[in-house]
Amino acid sequence: MHALTFRQTCQMFRILMESMVHPGSLHSASLPGVATDMPVILMICNTLLDHEVSFSIIGEPSDGNMEEQVLMLTGAQRTEVAAADYILVCGDTSRGALRDAFRGTLEYPDSGATVVYHCSGIARDEGIPFQLSGPGIDKPTVRHISGISADEFALIREINGEYPLGIDVIACDERQLFSIPRSTRLEEVGAIAHRVRRKEDH
Repeated sequence: MHALTFRQTCQMFRILMESMVHPGSLHSASLPGVATDMPVILMICNTLLDHEVSFSIIGEPSDGNMEEQVLMLTGAQRTEVAAADYILVCGDTSRGALRDAFRGTLEYPDSGATVVYHCSGIARDEGIPFQLSGPGIDKPTVRHISGISADEFALIREINGEYPLGIDVIACDERQLFSIPRSTRLEEVGAIAHRVRRKEDH
C-alpha cells in the first residue's frame, strides 16, 4: 500500500478541517488518484499522524493488521489509550475504554486526544437525532448522526463536559466522514423534548 502524496494529504487535511468547521455534517472522503484499497481511516492517519505522535487502537480491526499499516504509513508510536495523541476505535463503541483518553490541560486544552472511529456505515438522515450547538454553528441545529452507538455518544458528552478540556472526534466509513470537535455541545433531541415536557408540567 502506497502512502498518500503531499498533494493528497493536503486535500484530505482540507476535508478534515472543513468537517471540524461544520460539526456533524457529512463530507466525502474520496481523493483523486487514491487506490480504492486504501481505507479512509488510513488516509486520515496518513494525513494527521507522523513519527512525533503516538496512537492506540481500541477493538479488533476488520483486516487484522491496522497497527502494522499505521506504523508503515506514519512512523507513529503505539502506546496505551491514556497516553495516546490519536485513538483509533474499530466499530461504533470503545466499550468504555475512551474514558481513559487524555483530555488536555487548562494551559494546553488542544493537547487532548483526537479519536477516530472506523464505522461500518454512516448514513445521512439516519441514526440518533442530536441538537448541536457551539462554534461553527450559527444556531442550534438538529442532525441525525449514525455510525457511533448511543452509549458512546453519551460517553463523548461526558468527556467533553468540562470544555475547553476534552477530545476531538472524527468518524468515517469507507466513503465519507464527519467530525465533532470538543467545543461542540451534543444533546439528544429526545432528552430535550423530555426536559421541555417536565417544565410544562410544572
